[in-house]
Amino acid sequence: MRSRGFVGIDLERDRLDEPVLVSRLLALLDCAAHMTEQIPRQRCESSCRTRAHAPRPRLPRVADRHRLLDAALGGRLTFEHFERKPPEHVVTASDAARLTRSVSQALAVWWGANQSRLPESLDTYYGRQPLRAVLERTTWHVAQHGRQLQRLLELQGLSPVPALPPALLAGLPLPMTSGMPRCQYNDIRDAGPRFARHGAERCAGRRGDAAGRAQVGRCNRPDRPGFRREARLGIARYAPHEISVSPDGRLAAVSNYGSREQPGSTLSIVDLEQPRELRRIDLAPHTRPHGVAWFAPDRIAVTTEGSKHLLVVEPESGRIVSAIATDQDVSHMVVVDAGGQRAYVTNIGSGTTTALDLAAGRKLTDLATGAGSEALALTPDGRELWVAARAAGELVIVNTDKLEVTARLPLPGIPIRIAITPDGRTALVTCAGTAEVVALDVATRSERVRRRVDVPKAPGADQRPLARLAPDSVLPIGLLVSGDGVSAFVAATMGDVVVQFATGSLEPLRHDRRWRGTRWPGSHRRAAEGDLPRLRAGARP
Repeated sequence: MRSRGFVGIDLERDRLDEPVLVSRLLALLDCAAHMTEQIPRQRCESSCRTRAHAPRPRLPRVADRHRLLDAALGGRLTFEHFERKPPEHVVTASDAARLTRSVSQALAVWWGANQSRLPESLDTYYGRQPLRAVLERTTWHVAQHGRQLQRLLELQGLSPVPALPPALLAGLPLPMTSGMPRCQYNDIRDAGPRFARHGAERCAGRRGDAAGRAQVGRCNRPDRPGFRREARLGIARYAPHEISVSPDGRLAAVSNYGSREQPGSTLSIVDLEQPRELRRIDLAPHTRPHGVAWFAPDRIAVTTEGSKHLLVVEPESGRIVSAIATDQDVSHMVVVDAGGQRAYVTNIGSGTTTALDLAAGRKLTDLATGAGSEALALTPDGRELWVAARAAGELVIVNTDKLEVTARLPLPGIPIRIAITPDGRTALVTCAGTAEVVALDVATRSERVRRRVDVPKAPGADQRPLARLAPDSVLPIGLLVSGDGVSAFVAATMGDVVVQFATGSLEPLRHDRRWRGTRWPGSHRRAAEGDLPRLRAGARP
């Protein structure tokens, strides 16, 4: 059966049946147990501190698949399953291997007793899901952890025995590498944490602050929070602004917008593996770089509001490959299609969206998308561009083949950010004025559900410049959808809080105050420029 993969990408593969998935899962757990026993003792003893716990060993988490059994036995796969820590008695690699085998045995017993009367679906925190989908999700997750275990051993100079047979991975919707998704945190001037996304399986980023710092963080999975702040680094004098991650996930480009008094004109390239600024690219005479998209290994697109241009920059040399004039006011955000051939730029001041041919280095047309056109997002197939005109209070849909506006959907409440789920079915919009998140059906263009972002304001929030935008709102602005489309992360600007929602129901899952004390534009806790407090893995700021 040909079908879509779990991140909404069309896959030329046959979906595996339940018996095959269970067989694979049992075999993967067995391999993982064997590899866990081979982890060097010193690797297990490198511990980390969490907020409420004493040091615990860094042991692999392939054994927590019991959450599938909890749901299969009539319970519910809750979000708390992902937060469970290993039992206290699990201290050594051998302990973890035994736990893995016990889970495998429990799974085998359940399958043997119930394979003739399997439930059609399971109750999960992201809605009722077909059993096959949950089994596939569990199997690929264990396979991914197994690949990481194998890689960990290889990095220690060991040859895993047994190594993961390629046949066990065939047909599973796995990412190309064993690395986990990366995320950062991204804000805007005087606005609060913002998010930028790059790639189907990558969370992305947080900007910097008025004092010239940026923070880098990671999440362990795209469908659960797991956020931790890893570093704060000084990268520019004038307000680091937006972030885009390189296709290989190792680097990030940060636009340095500048202050109100002093326009910025640089683009910083940041190492995400060892957080530090590698180089700073001079964009002069172009000023106030804002929207940024790292769309190819050697190409970055960045808007410059001061000069009304879209620049294409080569990150290694710092060379400006092309400078395409938009000739529009406040060219703000940019998105590039999957092929890297066409870019779209929203122009807040002109109320337009500009389409540009990157290959030819020329502007194609300006589309009247409404007053305050700011947010934009392409559907996964690239056929539609959704634009939020915040001042006009509407969403505008553009046919990208014809470059024509095909629909205008009223949406009052200052719609300010858009994200479309990887399956292309749902458009999520943050409305800063009404403090809501709205989910719309992309096919029918109708509203499905809306949810208020109900968090308190941070101390002193009413004194921030953007508080005037909507005095009674916590200003939900930044918006990120996880790589598998299950969760959406919303930054409440005036609350200094990131809230996680289930994309289907917009049920709030949790919120995170670890960015409390942040001074927005996209700023963070004040400290001397260059301050770089490193947090150990798993630490909570």
